[in-house]
Amino acid sequence: MTPAILVEYRDRCSRETFVRSTPGSKRSAATGKAKRFTRSPATVNRYLSVLSHVFTIARKEWHWVSHNPFDGVSKLKESRGRVRYLLEEERERLLEQTAKDRARSMCLR
Repeated sequence: MTPAILVEYRDRCSRETFVRSTPGSKRSAATGKAKRFTRSPATVNRYLSVLSHVFTIARKEWHWVSHNPFDGVSKLKESRGRVRYLLEEERERLLEQTAKDRARSMCLR
């Protein structure tokens, strides 16, 4: 396993398309033509992280490999995500729950 092979896998994984469900199948609510999707950079990075961890375990605990080939593989750039603010009712429920938790922890002391 080389970094070049892993970079090729990373790039192919980010380019290829997939179908989430097949219209008309027994367990699918989808109708019409199947929609194609591509994986987000974050998803591809999570896949790479899992594989990298496998190599880390193989190196540290099992001594099967001398180094982790992912050391030479860079991750894809991810979006910054989003900032989400609580709705008023969500904020109230959160405050109610934290008040209950605080009261419960005071009783345990």
